[in-house]
Amino acid sequence: MITRHLIKDREITEFVMEGPTTVAEMVDIIKSQYPTVTKLLLWNLSAWDVSSFTEDDMWRIAGAAKIHSVHEKTAFLGESPFVFGMLQMYTSHSEMAGVPLKMEVFRDRDEAIEWLED
Repeated sequence: MITRHLIKDREITEFVMEGPTTVAEMVDIIKSQYPTVTKLLLWNLSAWDVSSFTEDDMWRIAGAAKIHSVHEKTAFLGESPFVFGMLQMYTSHSEMAGVPLKMEVFRDRDEAIEWLED
């Protein structure tokens, strides 16, 4: 499940993923929601079940982000070592795919928000 929130005092759009999520759901969120997000974006993946995602899935998500991104910076939050590592792999794939964003992976939400505002 993916939910969207606005951190009003900071003008940051936050997507929170919980439990298992398919690649199709993520691509659909990118296609449908990215045109209306703020310039700063936080993907909170602390409760995400990433166990079924593959390298090909990362390329598909990065391809959608390349086409539909209108914001400037994205912070990814993954507290567990496995999710953190998968997010680092995703940002590498995104850079190689030419996604035109500043991206960083964090384990701490406050640090992620601070980086976005910097």
